[in-house]
Amino acid sequence: MTANTLIGTWRVLSFTRWNKEGVASQPLGLEPMGYAVLDATGHAFIQLGRSLADGGFPDEVAKSLMCYFGPYAIEGDTLKVTVEASNMADYLGSVQERNFAVSGDSMTIGTPGKPVTPSEAMIFRTADGKAKDFSRTTRAPTRKAMIIW
Repeated sequence: MTANTLIGTWRVLSFTRWNKEGVASQPLGLEPMGYAVLDATGHAFIQLGRSLADGGFPDEVAKSLMCYFGPYAIEGDTLKVTVEASNMADYLGSVQERNFAVSGDSMTIGTPGKPVTPSEAMIFRTADGKAKDFSRTTRAPTRKAMIIW
């Protein structure tokens, strides 16, 4: 995969987290909201949270927000984001490394169901819902995706 494969705006469709016992949960509800934006300059912007439509109250939605940004690199099927800033203290200054797979207008990112350590998986789709060939364009597409983080 190349960085061009991921350039664009991806809307989150699901966010699943597995504990050490391999039990899955949806900490942001069944219909999370948010985006992962990966731009052509090599920067990533991730924002995820609970949806009011999923039964969340405004204060729960605000407290559920998970965001960070920084430069990214692609190595094979691995996305690495060097976190410059975040609302999650553990992420500050870290390199967040996730596996990813793209199929049409959908992206799965993370390590879903890894039983030995807690893990997360997210599914995104291009924001416009259309699969496109972005290899010959510099315009960043709007895409939907599943994020597993």
